[in-house]
This record gives sequence, C-alpha cells and structure tokens, in this order.
Amino acid sequence: KMAKTFGFDAMLGGAVKNVLAIACGVVEGRGLGQNARAALIARGFAEMTRFGLAMGARRETLAGLSGLGDLVLTCSSTSSRNFSLGKAIGEGKDAASLMADRRTVAEGAFTAPVLKRVADAKGIDMPIVTAVDALLRGEARVAAVREALRARTPQADGPCPPPPPPGEVARLPGGVAWRVGHIDSVTDSILLTRRFTWHGSCTAGATSRRVCLSHSELWLLTMGSVADE
Repeated sequence: KMAKTFGFDAMLGGAVKNVLAIACGVVEGRGLGQNARAALIARGFAEMTRFGLAMGARRETLAGLSGLGDLVLTCSSTSSRNFSLGKAIGEGKDAASLMADRRTVAEGAFTAPVLKRVADAKGIDMPIVTAVDALLRGEARVAAVREALRARTPQADGPCPPPPPPGEVARLPGGVAWRVGHIDSVTDSILLTRRFTWHGSCTAGATSRRVCLSHSELWLLTMGSVADE
C-alpha cells in the first residue's frame, strides 16, 4: 500500500513538472534571465504542492527527488523535450506548428489542458499551468501571459499558526527552551528570554539572554511546536 501511495505521488509530480518545464523554457526563449526562472520554479512548486495535496499526495514525496528534484532538473535542462518546446514558444514560434513538426513527444503539451480542467473543477489555483495551457492553445501571447502573472496579488501559500501566548516555552534547534515574553502586535515581533546558569572555577551565578524574533522566524525555527515546560 505504501509503495502504491508513493508511486502515485511520484507520477503526479512528474506530470505537473512537465507543464512547468514548458513555462521555464518560455522564460529561457524570451531571455528573461535566471532570476525569472528561479522564481517560476519556486512558484511552480507551490502549484505542484497545492495540486498534489488536493489529490491526496504526500507533501514529503513532492518535496523529494521525484517531485522538487525532478522539477528543478527538467526546468533547467536544454535536453528536456518540454523545456525545448517552451523555449521555441518563447522565441516566437507557433505552438501548434511546433507540436505538429516534432518527432518526439513533449508530454506537458498534453498534460496542461487536463491539469487545468481538473484544477478548475476542484478550485485549485494554478496560474502557471493556466498560462501554459493558453500559450499552447494559441489563446494568449507570451508578453500578455507574463504581465498577467506579474500583476497577480501576492498571497500566502498557507495559513500561519497564531503566535504562542506569553509564558509558554518555545523550543529552538538543539532542544533549548526559551520563554515567550512580550509580543509586539505592531511589528509582529516576539521577545524570547532564557535564564542561563553558569559555573566557574571559583564562582557561580546566573544571567539572562534576550532574543527578538518575528512571528514567522519563530514559527520556522520551532516548526510550529510550542510546548509547556
């Protein structure tokens, strides 16, 4: 059962990355640079994750070699059939003519409309997949698609848990426990304090240390885990 589950996750990630590779090829053909490609891979992985989780895939598998790893490789390889198709589209060539003349199959060209249809039916936000589908259908030009993606309103990829209340203990890497102190609602910063006991050769005493972290930084460091001491 586990093998079948991971197999489904891997196949799903492979299907989505083929469509995203076409988009990265367009970036290359258009000469938009490495920063644009890196941004597209990052946002594309967010789309892959959203789609995968909605379809019952495991986040760990999607973040592994068969998901993220394969995505980065295919979106960076000029020998990729999907990447090369996107590159030609980015250079201004007609998508329909390119697919009719190709002797090899660019799987993403057939996957894109299916992905879009399923995503629309399930209410999954996949703007890059939608853009690739529009380019392949000849319904949009590269410049228009680029501007539409750039004009999207930034939004969070998922809910962020509320900050821990004062008095609880946040455990940072290494198992060190810090007491949550004042929470500044204006700057969204959290003051952490810890009392250290030290012993010297002739003396002993204690001191305290204060660290100020943002809510998101604390959440990342503790992976959302706050425990009572």
